[in-house]
Amino acid sequence: MLDLDAGVSASRAAGSDHAGAELERRAQHAPPHCLAGPRVQQTGAQHSGALDVQASADWSAEHIQDSHERVQAKLLRAFAEITGIRAEPAHVDAHRWLYAKTDKALGRSHLWKAERGIGVCGDWCIGHRVEDAFISGLELALAIVKR
Repeated sequence: MLDLDAGVSASRAAGSDHAGAELERRAQHAPPHCLAGPRVQQTGAQHSGALDVQASADWSAEHIQDSHERVQAKLLRAFAEITGIRAEPAHVDAHRWLYAKTDKALGRSHLWKAERGIGVCGDWCIGHRVEDAFISGLELALAIVKR
């Protein structure tokens, strides 16, 4: 994932008042290796636009040996080609989730030892998606409440 802070703000400053809508339109026709989604961060009274660029699993597997810098440069270039936004972001950071996808799930929503008051949960228990993490956490919470 590539975080491009101030990407939306930079595109608006460059003259595009419809940056979000334009990004959505272009993302619909994007190649499968690069998806971007707008998000807005709010810190106190300051607002800054930000974009997350995510590579597909196939693209990521093809570039698993690439350096952090090379992945960042490729995703930034793909983002510019897809969106037409060529402004220099105030901040760029690439995060390579090398171990984020579970190969084999635990097969249970959580582990809970009531007698010790300890439990663990996570997406790895039942899958690999954020929804699996939510369900796992919810199931553990319910087990704790039943205690």
